[in-house]
Amino acid sequence: VFPGGRTGKCCALLKDKKRTMITDLGVAPDFRAGPDRGIPTDCRILYTTAFYACGDGYACREYIPNHPQIKSGYTKLFAGLSAAWACKNDDFTYMAKHACDVVFGNEVEFTAFAEHLGIAGISKMSPREIAEAVSAFMKPGAWAIMTQGPDPVICCSNLTDTCDAFAHTVRDLDPLAISDDIGAGDGFVGGFIAAIYAR
Repeated sequence: VFPGGRTGKCCALLKDKKRTMITDLGVAPDFRAGPDRGIPTDCRILYTTAFYACGDGYACREYIPNHPQIKSGYTKLFAGLSAAWACKNDDFTYMAKHACDVVFGNEVEFTAFAEHLGIAGISKMSPREIAEAVSAFMKPGAWAIMTQGPDPVICCSNLTDTCDAFAHTVRDLDPLAISDDIGAGDGFVGGFIAAIYAR
């Protein structure tokens, strides 16, 4: 329990296939990483989001990128772009450029992030080209992973001078089986991390 206030809450209003999300962040903007809330010494993957950067810029610009486990590569840093508005945060941008090993997002989020980075010609780029451009902005060896709903997932790495990219086909689902996609991005990242952990 965080002292000094109540926790946040989120409400999703659904009508047919349209949705609206209402979020009350509660004490989230007041949370600050401290010595008692550091990265566990046995942590191999740390996942954070652009939403978090909006509440704690210090952690994203100073604490996480400079943490010995992140700097040494022992702990890999994965981050979600969260939303088109959230990833336009300078503290998150700094962390993505200097510390992230993998950045996840959908096509809309990657496009917004590329615009925030000042990448020219985005309106004429394919989703793959946008993911490649974002990957090139990140630290050497980092990956940009873009989901596109039912279309293939685009995976780009800047391991070489030319961006290595491939698409991974997504298994078809019956649209009637999906009532809403709130949390789909976080669910995808959770599955991705679980698959890495299982190996």
